[in-house]
Amino acid sequence: MPPVSVSAPAVRSAAALPPQRVSRLLQGMQLLTGLVFAPVLFLLCQRLPVQLGWENGPLEMAQNILLGLAALLSAGMAWRRRAHGQRFLWWALALVWLVLLGREMSWGGVFWPPVRVETIIGPYYSSQVLPYKGWLKLLDLAAVLALAVLLYRAQPRQLLRQAWQQRIWAPWAFGLCCLLYTVIATMADGKPGTVGHSWTNAQVIEEGFETVAYYFLLRAQLWTFWRWLKPAAPPAQA
Repeated sequence: MPPVSVSAPAVRSAAALPPQRVSRLLQGMQLLTGLVFAPVLFLLCQRLPVQLGWENGPLEMAQNILLGLAALLSAGMAWRRRAHGQRFLWWALALVWLVLLGREMSWGGVFWPPVRVETIIGPYYSSQVLPYKGWLKLLDLAAVLALAVLLYRAQPRQLLRQAWQQRIWAPWAFGLCCLLYTVIATMADGKPGTVGHSWTNAQVIEEGFETVAYYFLLRAQLWTFWRWLKPAAPPAQA
């Protein structure tokens, strides 16, 4: 009796699946994971020490590391696409991550003594105490101008055309997860009288969900680099 071949046509590998199905399968699993993890993280943050959510505390330090890593990865993406006009897009995103990092660190205010320290919310840092605070608006303007130039050099029409043509790879699941965690973080940072303000350990919830939101944003960028905006392979030479 002849042996049965494991490569029979009846056996379908994941590589044989159509791209639409692969994208839906992978991102569907990611969306499900994000939805399941949200209540787990919420309950966990309510039971963690309040010091974890302090400004420049462990969770914010984790955010700073993540933002710095994202900026470095974006620069690496620009280098990988250095022969393609798309490189300017990744340089622009590197700049965005650096701006987010500067914002989280109060533009250097965390390296100065806190303005005040409270029992629950901990230390409060502000860029208003910085000796170079008068230059921050010029720095913001320079960042906006640099971002505009980089996006213009990235040939946005061509990028949009490619994004539409390869829309089956759009990182919709990562975007939805990022949006969900951002909304919850914003609610936890609500003013007195809002729903999130009455949550137990609201500050830890805010920082915890903000950290995961940054994570999903970076995952969306990685997905975009490797799948959604991946340049077409050059035609094989005869």
